[in-house]
Amino acid sequence: KENTEECIKNMREIETAIRRYMAERNENFVGDTTDLNRTGFLRRPLYVCPAGTPESRYYTEGDYETGQITVNCPLVEQYPDHVLPSAMSGD
Repeated sequence: KENTEECIKNMREIETAIRRYMAERNENFVGDTTDLNRTGFLRRPLYVCPAGTPESRYYTEGDYETGQITVNCPLVEQYPDHVLPSAMSGD
């Protein structure tokens, strides 16, 4: 349960950073958390699922025109509760 909460917290931080990136730059986001850190939108460069290894990096993207942001846990098949609530409801 603690890993699930930490994973969702990570994904929320990443989602917020992508939203800010797209709003400030008026463009899609294609990259990973190191890109968000390098451009000043995240505090740390590497975000990984706490249930995984350092290679367990999140899949991220943002579509500026639609506002659609995707942040997926790389271990979601093993841990189906590692999903953002907004992704479950289809927001």
